[in-house]
Amino acid sequence: MPLSATICQTNNKNKANAFKCAKDLAKYVNDTNGHLECVENQKDAAGFTKEYPTQHVRLEEKDNNSNMQQAAKVEKNHENLTPQEKVLFGVFRSPVLIHSAKHCTHCECVHGKQAHSPIMINVAKRQEITVKGPSCSPRSVTYTWKAINHEGGLLYDLGTTTVPRVTWHPYKVAVRLQDEHKNNRLIVTKSDGSTTGRCVCHIDFVYLRLYAHIDGSRIMRVGVRQKLTISGTESFDYMLPSQQQQLTYRWECKPDKRDLNSKYCEAGKTFATSPTITVDGSQLVVNGQYKFTLYVNSPLTGMESSDSIYIHCSWGSKIPLILLCFENCWELLFNRGVAIHMGVDCFTECGTKREFVFKINNEVKERNTNGHFRFMPPDVPEFNVTFILTADGVESDSYTTFERNDPPANGLCKVEPTSGIPGDTLFKASCQDWQDKQLPLRYTLKAEKLVIDQTSDPNWEVYVPQVSELTFVICDRLRACTKTKVSVTLTEVKIPKGLQEIIEYMKKPGNDIKNLLIGGELGRAVVKAILMMKDQGIEVDKYIVEQFHDFEAKNAVDILQLGTIINQLLSSLGNITSVDTETFLELLDKMCDGFKETKESGEIKDIQLDELHDLTEEIIELVSKLTTHAETFGDTQSTLWEFEAGMIQVANERGKVTPRMAHLIEHYGKYGKLNDTILTPINIRMHALCKTLELLHYVGFASSFRIHKGDATFKIETDLVKMTTMGIDTQNTIWLVSPDLKTTAILTKQMLQNMQNQLGGADMTAQVISFKDNPFWWFPTEHPITTAVFYFSSFSKEERSIEETHINVPIRLNMLQKRTAKQPPLIQGAVDDSMEMPIYRIRTPAGAAVIINFITVMVDMDVLVKCQNMPKLSEVRDGDMRVMRESLTQDGIQYSDHNHAHNENWCYVALIASADANVRQLSKYTFTVEIYECLTWNTNLDNPTWRTDGCESIHEGENITCNCYHMSVFAGRSYYSTAEEVVRDRNVKDQLDVNWYLVAFYILIVFIFIWLLLRAYDDMCSAGAEKLLTEMTENEKQRPRTIALHITTGPHWTAASSANVTVTVPAMIFQRSYAIAQNPEKPLLKPNTTCVLELPIRASDLSNPPKILISRNDSGRYPSWYCESITIVNLENGEKWHCTVRKWIGTKPVEVQPDKEHAAPTNLTNAEKKQLRKEKWQKIKAHYHDFFVCWFLFQPLYGPHQYGVVVVDRFVRSCIWIAKFAVIILLVFLWLGATTLDNYEAERYVYEFIIDIIDCKFVLFVIGCYFATLLVELLMLLIAFPECIFKCKKSPKNDARSPKPKKRIFKKFIYKDKRASSATVPVTQPKNKVSATTEENEIAARSDQNRVLGLPNENSAAASQEQNDVSAPRDVDEVSDST
Repeated sequence: MPLSATICQTNNKNKANAFKCAKDLAKYVNDTNGHLECVENQKDAAGFTKEYPTQHVRLEEKDNNSNMQQAAKVEKNHENLTPQEKVLFGVFRSPVLIHSAKHCTHCECVHGKQAHSPIMINVAKRQEITVKGPSCSPRSVTYTWKAINHEGGLLYDLGTTTVPRVTWHPYKVAVRLQDEHKNNRLIVTKSDGSTTGRCVCHIDFVYLRLYAHIDGSRIMRVGVRQKLTISGTESFDYMLPSQQQQLTYRWECKPDKRDLNSKYCEAGKTFATSPTITVDGSQLVVNGQYKFTLYVNSPLTGMESSDSIYIHCSWGSKIPLILLCFENCWELLFNRGVAIHMGVDCFTECGTKREFVFKINNEVKERNTNGHFRFMPPDVPEFNVTFILTADGVESDSYTTFERNDPPANGLCKVEPTSGIPGDTLFKASCQDWQDKQLPLRYTLKAEKLVIDQTSDPNWEVYVPQVSELTFVICDRLRACTKTKVSVTLTEVKIPKGLQEIIEYMKKPGNDIKNLLIGGELGRAVVKAILMMKDQGIEVDKYIVEQFHDFEAKNAVDILQLGTIINQLLSSLGNITSVDTETFLELLDKMCDGFKETKESGEIKDIQLDELHDLTEEIIELVSKLTTHAETFGDTQSTLWEFEAGMIQVANERGKVTPRMAHLIEHYGKYGKLNDTILTPINIRMHALCKTLELLHYVGFASSFRIHKGDATFKIETDLVKMTTMGIDTQNTIWLVSPDLKTTAILTKQMLQNMQNQLGGADMTAQVISFKDNPFWWFPTEHPITTAVFYFSSFSKEERSIEETHINVPIRLNMLQKRTAKQPPLIQGAVDDSMEMPIYRIRTPAGAAVIINFITVMVDMDVLVKCQNMPKLSEVRDGDMRVMRESLTQDGIQYSDHNHAHNENWCYVALIASADANVRQLSKYTFTVEIYECLTWNTNLDNPTWRTDGCESIHEGENITCNCYHMSVFAGRSYYSTAEEVVRDRNVKDQLDVNWYLVAFYILIVFIFIWLLLRAYDDMCSAGAEKLLTEMTENEKQRPRTIALHITTGPHWTAASSANVTVTVPAMIFQRSYAIAQNPEKPLLKPNTTCVLELPIRASDLSNPPKILISRNDSGRYPSWYCESITIVNLENGEKWHCTVRKWIGTKPVEVQPDKEHAAPTNLTNAEKKQLRKEKWQKIKAHYHDFFVCWFLFQPLYGPHQYGVVVVDRFVRSCIWIAKFAVIILLVFLWLGATTLDNYEAERYVYEFIIDIIDCKFVLFVIGCYFATLLVELLMLLIAFPECIFKCKKSPKNDARSPKPKKRIFKKFIYKDKRASSATVPVTQPKNKVSATTEENEIAARSDQNRVLGLPNENSAAASQEQNDVSAPRDVDEVSDST
């Protein structure tokens, strides 16, 4: 049977018709897979409502006088009814939900049920689409969304969701004209895994017309000798994203006045097909006017649009002007009651001297030089605006006409039925016949402050709360709105009180908020929540809020509805505690997340001003509640002092803990019972207030789209909190006075312009909030806030967050203080000499000001208050701070300075008797220290606290003045502090004394250096040009010396040798050996010396190339010898052959040949280049090793021990050590700089620790310096020779060449005996034969040594063997190990 308008009525006497109706309804339930919802009304009888997508059936019990429908009598008792019939008729008094086979997958569209009222899709915006249906929790369902056209083709696959709503993302569909007003549908498939249901929602697309636009104004002027370029590049197809714009252009020109037969501008012909054209004024007639029309076509959407301007030709030169629209002037239309912000600019340069004149209907309204014009439009259908520019003597003008955009009119909104039960009666609301040119229309349905829905479909099926009327707001595309109200009569619903009663009440299907949310009925869930929370306890409120745990706010309506729930919750509470606050924390988080969503989607721009007003009122009410002192908190620090270790232990433990979001760290180490007991309520309040400030920030950003300069000020006031939102003019200084008159913000013109550059955009909106009481009263601080808390922030359409907006020109704040009577601590002192200058220091936070108030002085004193740097006598004397004993009042005299640093620092106060004062006795003084701090609240929830960085305090009387370089929450506080004296020697000097101790020290150092230089010079002179002697035959003695050998000994400290050296010269015919005899006590082969051996050999007798063989014997105390090089010189013609040796010379002859001259290598391979770089590095390391060894031997303790006995006694080593230490001291003094009258006062404090070290710990200081230099030198060695580390790490078992410790000790005793016996050994010739096996071992050992030191490999192993056999300190392996 059709059920579109079926009503079954009955009474207790005649139930026949009701029985028949109930049976038919039960059959319909089974046939349609629908569901039946039964709700008991407030009377004795029961009323039931059955819901389907388009049919509604109500069973109502009437009294005996009601008209009864006629029907056949059916004899049937209650007992014979089926369960469905019993429920429909009301036999079961408790509500029952009847499930069919496919009940869980039933769904229906919230909007778009009928083809004539579809869901209007704006392809340029993000949009939420919702369906509703029953929930069969815990069975989960999925929704599949697909949009199809009238032919069944797929338009957009929206995907799958687990909630009954989906997001239509912008520009996912390219809509053509033929797609509009067709039977486009959204197919929603709902499945629970076993069964599937489907519903169809009708959709249509908002006609976003193609916007054709020509830059300029309605009439533009061009000189007869000028060329004017006009552009249509700003044309835009709003149905397509910017990257898909493919427009075609066509220009036409038509004479309008004079020159009607122009060939240049001929009507009906295409003038150009480019986006930009150039109009030649010489082709036009003077005083002629021409109409240029631009036709723009979009091939993708098939739309076409046009725009036109008039060009007037004049004598002389004209500056073409372009009209700029910033607010309420788009398409030359304006809304009534909203300020217009427009501007004028030039197509080219406007000149240096310019003046703009703006006229409305030929009446001058404003003159300026920036070209911006703000005004409230007259209340007329249209008006003319004329722009006149005078630039460098050239006058140009243009004008345009604005038309009023009237809001939608001539429509009607109605509600059926007009009476019912809140939350239970389903009302049908609709708006019809509203007319407007600027389509599409957008409809908003509200129940007092509760926004029920916002949609383009003017038909609703809604549940409403306890209200007396419903409000409909109808707005057009340009936001011109009409508001109408419809009265409804609602019976007050009775809601049970108490948590258990509410739980039972919510078991009824229509009252289960969680299932309503799952089923997509957000509006009804919000209405039920508001009804149930009225006059309930906190337990009930918390339980109801928990039902919204899985709900996510996605759009503006969701945000506004959650705000209404919070407002309803607060209305039932008095002063809220932290327990109360915890109830709605999750709702605040969801609102913030929702604002983020709307901001990203751009929907935040569409929130109307009255909706912002209602939401802001709710947030301000919440802030007022949080500001009230409703509870007390324990003193954490005082509690901790009761335990052993106190705060130090806690600080160490707390440093290991990472804070949670919006939480102070509450971790007390081993005192675990304090965890989550003291700071938990503080963290709850902190989270709530920080989230509330974040919401105010989003509200301020949304207000920037609605409130501009010239508009009415947006004010919301409560007893504790007052907020003002207004537009800002950047051309003049603004004085903002807080509503409580306790704080004044001075915004200079430079600051406003800098702030606008930071924010971007043409307009700015300021948000000012003042708090009567400190909203952060619960935050644990050492010193309380002494001023009112003041919130200031500025927004623009190019938004920046509070944390990111930093300005270069500060905002100035003057804040009145709330003084409390408190005795300040007095700092007392005395001076007994006119040159006595005590200096005190005060720890000062960043940006804070320190105020020194001098109470009493017994002598006139010069003073100086200075931060960061310690005052000097000259600064104190030359300053203008003076305390006169005679002029001191009861309140004292104050001087101040502020900490310019970005972190905590010291501020100083210095006092000294005036220059003309006569100090004859002990003169006392007293003063107090006060700190002024400008505070900002850290809006970053990861580390919430009051901070001082970003603001500077300035002392100006009793009030606190701040210069702040960012926008935030501001406050100020003042508190008394103390000071400590920093210098132990108060007396200052007018001239410096001579430090005779330092003079004596330097004289001693000079004598030591001179003695060392003389000793070194003597060594060089005695060994520089020594001639070596050798045995010759009588015949050789008679022959001239024609060949000279310049033999150079290496720089190593152990390179010297006392042995006899044999030089063998292989000639062309013969081979001759010469033995060089040395005095063992005074050998000639010393480190870094060159000796000459002249030989009676002709150059022609030498081999080609010349070569020699050198070797040594074991005579002397230290026979080992390191030869650096040998130069062969032909004394007849001066020819030289340089031979690089760099080897330890042993008993086996070493062949020496001249160095080969290598040509510059070319075309080297990568491997050859790498080898060449390696060889260069080896040479550098060799030179470095020579230098290092020489320097290392200067170490008086470690060097001689490692390198053996050297010819340097203890006195010489001590002198060397003192000289090295003196160099260190000298470098330190050079770094410290000279001490003068200007800096000695600061230095005596800065370097006081050095004086303490020298006075008390001089020995330790010296030893520390020595080992520090030793460590640096060892580090340098390891950097240059990293292979030493790896060699030292080798195990003796793995390295056959590593000597064992016991053998090394045994060898040392043998070496001592050999040294004693070698002193008396006579000079002998070199040995001719050496064991081959021993020599091979020596070669291997010497090669390893050279490889470590970076030296070339040698062919002689005798040196290594003799080093082991003769002198233990000269053991090559030992040297390598030490290195």
